[in-house]
Amino acid sequence: MSSHTKKELELIIAGLNSKLEGLEKAMEPLKELVSKVTNLETLLKASKEKCDGLTTALEAKDKQVDALLLKLNAVEQHNRSWSVRINGVHLTGEEETNVRTVKEKIYEAVLKPILEGAREMGDLDEVPDAHSLIEHAHVLPAKDNAIKPIIARFTYREYRSLVFRHKKAFAPRERTPASNDSRPGRFRYPLFEDLTKMTFAKMRALATHPRVEACWSSGGQLRFKMKDSQTVHRVNNLLATVEAILPTI
Repeated sequence: MSSHTKKELELIIAGLNSKLEGLEKAMEPLKELVSKVTNLETLLKASKEKCDGLTTALEAKDKQVDALLLKLNAVEQHNRSWSVRINGVHLTGEEETNVRTVKEKIYEAVLKPILEGAREMGDLDEVPDAHSLIEHAHVLPAKDNAIKPIIARFTYREYRSLVFRHKKAFAPRERTPASNDSRPGRFRYPLFEDLTKMTFAKMRALATHPRVEACWSSGGQLRFKMKDSQTVHRVNNLLATVEAILPTI
């Protein structure tokens, strides 16, 4: 190898070494960046594990809250098991504020005829007077000047049971058209169980669903029938959506 060629090769190697040194210096920030990315990945992994743990804990808390809500609703519904909801009894503004008058009006119009029927059937020895029968009564608000519903609380649950047992046969009804005498007329004063807000809302949601034929309550428990079936279904979870409650097609 000539001295000229050797010198050129040395220059080339020197140039490459210089570039390598420059490249190593340029890589220093990248090394720091890689370290930072690695640390960030570690932090993100730890954060995800913590987040997953919190999510699991939150789901457990949600289940506890749902269970407490259902338990509270059950307690409230039991407390309402002495009461009925009566629709259709007209009261003046002055009468609405007088508990004694409200009790006497619903007694004469709605409850007394049913209990007289219970006595005729041998299920009641004597029909109590209004104030022995009803512990308290109050009027609920209504929209658009509609007749306001009334909540009446019985002194004994046995009286309430008798009312529901005999209302179909003895509750006052509207007259049926002459062309349809075979069917009983509609109840003049519809009478229902006093349901909690949660239970009542679910009943309305089910009753208005296009696949549901009818929805009603018995002992605070919701039941319903589908339009294509005579099977009676029970609602076991009031917090479930209507679609989740309905049987699958």
